[in-house]
Amino acid sequence: VQPPANWVHQVKALKFAQHPHPPPPQQAVCSRRTVVWQPGPGGPTLLQSKPVAMPALRVLHCKVLPPKNGTVDGSASVPTELEQEKEPEPEKDPAEVQAEEEMAKELARLEREEKARCEVCEAVVEATQLDVSVADVVALRLCRTKLLDALSAAQQAELPRVERQLAEQQRRRLHNALQDMKGQLRVSCRIRPLSAKEKAQQSDHAVYAIDSSHVGIVLPELPPRVFEFDSVFRPDCPQQVMEEIFDDCRDLVQSAVDGHNVTVMTYGQTGAGKTYTLFGNKSQEGLAQYMIREVFARLGDQESELSEHPKVTVCGSALELYNNHFIDLLRPIDRTGRQSPGVKVCVDSEGCVQVDGLAQLVAAEPQELLQILRRGLAQRVVAEHAMNADSSRSHMVFTVRLTVEGGAARKLTFCDLGGCERLKRTQVVGDLQKEAIEINKSLSALSSVIEAVAGRRRHVPYRDHKLTSLLRDAVGGTAKVLMYVCCSPAASNLEETAAALKLASRAAKVVNQRSEANEPAPEE
Repeated sequence: VQPPANWVHQVKALKFAQHPHPPPPQQAVCSRRTVVWQPGPGGPTLLQSKPVAMPALRVLHCKVLPPKNGTVDGSASVPTELEQEKEPEPEKDPAEVQAEEEMAKELARLEREEKARCEVCEAVVEATQLDVSVADVVALRLCRTKLLDALSAAQQAELPRVERQLAEQQRRRLHNALQDMKGQLRVSCRIRPLSAKEKAQQSDHAVYAIDSSHVGIVLPELPPRVFEFDSVFRPDCPQQVMEEIFDDCRDLVQSAVDGHNVTVMTYGQTGAGKTYTLFGNKSQEGLAQYMIREVFARLGDQESELSEHPKVTVCGSALELYNNHFIDLLRPIDRTGRQSPGVKVCVDSEGCVQVDGLAQLVAAEPQELLQILRRGLAQRVVAEHAMNADSSRSHMVFTVRLTVEGGAARKLTFCDLGGCERLKRTQVVGDLQKEAIEINKSLSALSSVIEAVAGRRRHVPYRDHKLTSLLRDAVGGTAKVLMYVCCSPAASNLEETAAALKLASRAAKVVNQRSEANEPAPEE
């Protein structure tokens, strides 16, 4: 049987009748995803689902709608309907918004004031109950730290000066008690690194720091000897050592601001690093520069309320004692090394030292006072000898005078002493030999004064030398004295180093015995 001619078309029509073409796929956006599904008699079939960015439309939530032909099973995905974001509420009145912000700021300010007031009251009560005569150093430091934190919070909260006055009085009382416990004269030791010349000579280390308060020296054919001081600074990184030295004496700046005379001096053999420790050099600042900046910082904190604080005037002066003659380093010097009119030291009826003819320049900021110091250092007499290529041939005294308007003046004195030296070692002759002899005489007189003051003797030999006459109110009375004995670690300088350590150690031991000597004797 032959098939009809159009049998192929009939077969295709029959297949299409039995299996019609499926409907086209559907597409929708659901939860920031594009969903493509295929409708069918058994429900929709998921074909594709991919994320899509919708920057102009923020989805709040999706509402799932059931399909028209019944419930969706778990394998099927259904389209969702996105609800548009609601219209924003009308803006508030700008005046009302500003009033609410000011109200919130005022409430926060009142809360800070109340919190600071409570901290100040708590710190004052604790400080008042502390007996400084029996308290140890740890208790005093903790109580003073709490007072300082409370005062800082009160200043930030802008509490009135009246509410902070009692806390400031207690802070001064604890600070002075701490300084008294450390002693009227504090002695510290700084060991410098080996110099280039000593390294070239392969000199051995004969001086070493045992810990933060003991120094040991190795004596030939003798057992090592140990000296005790308030602080010992190792020959480490120069900048790190200077910061440690400044941290050790930072509290003395507050004593000067509070009304005490403070003196910082360096003592030791020539070439031991005295001038470097006190005044530094071109690449590294010394202790004086650090303390000058701290003075202005403390005065700035104290004068934050100008209407309630008296004005403090800061002046700087530089004086040199060369060959037993005073020279003003801030005035021109002739070729003979003399000045006209000369400088004369006298003592007033209250025991304060006054220097007639000495130039005192006013400084309003730290940089001005540092410039005055640089001017004085530039005119100081230096010379070269066998032990030091840049040896100071005089004593230099740089004084920072703080004068309160309508009140007394207090001084922060930096005294860079000339190096004690033996003529045999320095190999100097002529004028340099005369300078060395005068330096040794003045240092001998100063050592006698320091021991007399530290031992609370009735007679203090201030008139034995011009140097001690100049330092009469800087070393004695209520003055706080900090002495740094500088020494070389080289074995070649062992004799000079041992002599300087012995003198400093005697002064430190006398200070430690001072409180015992002042105790009343038991009644018989």
